[in-house]
Amino acid sequence: MAKQVEQQLIFCPREQRNTLFYRNTKSRNWILHIILVLVTGGLWLLAMLFMKRGGSGSWICSQCGKEMIEDKKAGNWF
Repeated sequence: MAKQVEQQLIFCPREQRNTLFYRNTKSRNWILHIILVLVTGGLWLLAMLFMKRGGSGSWICSQCGKEMIEDKKAGNWF
């Protein structure tokens, strides 16, 4: 899996303004995953779901370096 950098504007509590945040992510080879789902009769789909739950790294502010964690259930950042 190749590493990529994802960027997003997020409100930074330290800077008191929207700043550019970044995090490292991994891109998936979707063609390979589709072939594996077909070859394994759908069992690979379970492995894909577990890999998705692992998620990406946390967001880091480009200005102050503060690490932000997204609470996906509540939709909050802290």
